[in-house]
Amino acid sequence: MEVCTRVDRLDAAIRQVIESAYDAATGGGSWNEVGTGLKRVVGAQTASLWVGNPAAGRVEMLYTESISEEASAAYASHFYAKDPWVEGFTKIAANTAPGALPGVALTPELLSESAYRHGEFYTDFARHLGLYHIVGGVYPLGAAGVMPLGLHRPEGAEPFGEAERRIVETILPHLHHAVRIKLRLGGGIAGTEPALGAAALDAFPAAAIVVDAGMRIVHANLAAEQLTSASTALRMTRRGPPPSPMLLEACRRSDAIRLSTLVRVVALMGGPGSGMRLPAGPGADDPTNAALAVVVTPLPSRLLPQRWAAPDRGTVPGYALILARELGRRPQPAAELLLNIFGLTQAEADVAVALAGGSTTEEVARQRAVGPATIRSQVRIILEKAGARNLRELESILASLPGG
Repeated sequence: MEVCTRVDRLDAAIRQVIESAYDAATGGGSWNEVGTGLKRVVGAQTASLWVGNPAAGRVEMLYTESISEEASAAYASHFYAKDPWVEGFTKIAANTAPGALPGVALTPELLSESAYRHGEFYTDFARHLGLYHIVGGVYPLGAAGVMPLGLHRPEGAEPFGEAERRIVETILPHLHHAVRIKLRLGGGIAGTEPALGAAALDAFPAAAIVVDAGMRIVHANLAAEQLTSASTALRMTRRGPPPSPMLLEACRRSDAIRLSTLVRVVALMGGPGSGMRLPAGPGADDPTNAALAVVVTPLPSRLLPQRWAAPDRGTVPGYALILARELGRRPQPAAELLLNIFGLTQAEADVAVALAGGSTTEEVARQRAVGPATIRSQVRIILEKAGARNLRELESILASLPGG
């Protein structure tokens, strides 16, 4: 009976922490109540909960009782970059399945205790605050940065164990959701989610997709929707009914892991980006089914309000831009565009489209039932009107136009 009573009391305390988080997010409660409740349910001496991106100068400390404002400022300005726990949590996030939230970790899973004890972070900062044992996690918040939660005990105290991990695993997803509500309601460091310069992406002829670190799609242009709807290499999908988020994933599991890792390195660690080839899936013999070239890059800040940019980088933390195109197939522009842009006749536009699709002069002549000399004459006129010096340059110009 006594054991059941203790369990009931713990469950009630956990529910109270969760309820207080939602109250704080909507302005009906205090983050101080959330923090003290978290410390109480796991037996921590200190705790920290904050949101933001210190590298971009945007940090809001939600709870730091037992940690002075001076120490909080020193952490944000200097020690965050040297925090081995943050590095450990970032690695965990990079290995998390697409669309999933990172797990809760204990100190031994993040770093060597002996190395930590002798490192600058502990010697010059954490030792004085009793930050030795930890249980917690770091959850992504898109362009708003990250939400780290750390619950601490000092050196010499009993380490956290599986019981404390399970408690934090129960609370942390609710806490993450509450913080996102706070940001959407405008009560956080940046207010609502950023408004993308969607018109610029929509006008882009190649497939362009903006995702956060969890592969959740923020925006996909029309070319991306068309490409993924027909592709067996890359797709947009949901793990549940709306309003569950739309996710981007490679169709093959091994490719999905590689792609999501690239995205996390760019979004969470500021990596420069890279590319990969996604082979076509079943039905690869179908001529309409092509492999894809995919490039993952940081999201340029010019697509967003300037306040979202990381200083001196011109990119937006927490997001990645994915560009994709089919391999082995040349894009064919809309003939109507060629009439309007270059002043081609309908016949000249049809010839230009055929050449852009990979046909030779002789093949176009046979298709149009004319002699090769007629096509060569039309090609000279097309090159002159398009301002191209040769067919290779013409193909490059036409490839930059939306497909028909």
